[in-house]
Amino acid sequence: MNFYKHIEYRPGQQIWRILPTADDKVVIEKRDSEDKQVYFDCFELENKNNIFKNLQLEEKFWIGIETIQNGIILFHKFAKPDMPGHKEIIAFDMEKQKILWQNEEFAYLFLYKDKVYCYKELFEGRKFLALNHKTGEVIEELGEDAQKINEIYDRSRAEENFSSYIFPQTHSHSDQKIQSRIDELKSGLAIFGDVEYNILDGTLLTSYHIKKEDNSLVNKFSAIDIETGEEKFSNVLCENIDKFMTDSFFVYKEYLFLLKEKTEIMIYKID
Repeated sequence: MNFYKHIEYRPGQQIWRILPTADDKVVIEKRDSEDKQVYFDCFELENKNNIFKNLQLEEKFWIGIETIQNGIILFHKFAKPDMPGHKEIIAFDMEKQKILWQNEEFAYLFLYKDKVYCYKELFEGRKFLALNHKTGEVIEELGEDAQKINEIYDRSRAEENFSSYIFPQTHSHSDQKIQSRIDELKSGLAIFGDVEYNILDGTLLTSYHIKKEDNSLVNKFSAIDIETGEEKFSNVLCENIDKFMTDSFFVYKEYLFLLKEKTEIMIYKID
């Protein structure tokens, strides 16, 4: 297995989310907490073409992404600053780079079979509805039937397909050889905390923290051949940190994404 540098992405702000899309674009959410500004970038993964850069909507900070599907980003606002509750739905066409529709009355729940399931807060309880994801038109009213909404949501979750992704995990592996390689890694280095890892074609992908003499931590990524124990590729993700930097890598299709210092993304093509 070989790793070839494909994209170096340094936006100049802190990276909050990395969202590959079904048509192999990558949407990045980046935030400047001091200036209270959020920006969104999008580029094509294979040919690296920029779709948009430093996109902002009318709300400059208290806004985020719910989901992306069929070339449409569904944004939300926050019910209150610094609070996790979401409100409003804003549908943004990525190709045309314009808002298709927005609704200040409803709050997003989930998207399933091109329907945006949402709710309106009532004095007591909630009223549930389904909207056309391209127009925002109400196409189904579900009243206050929370049980039916939960059943539809469970179906949507059951049909989600994450087969193109490999995410890190921390629990012990049932394969003794794989667990032995993790244990060897931990015994050979002054590793602090858990080793995040997963497996790809006989290669152990790992992220771990090494404690230095001054008690600071270094977060490192290593790809290790499971059969031989040889380190095939490595990259330092964060230096001189005082807390764990989790979820610092994932694989999407044939691409390895590494998050460095929370301000840089390195994308490597794997073959």
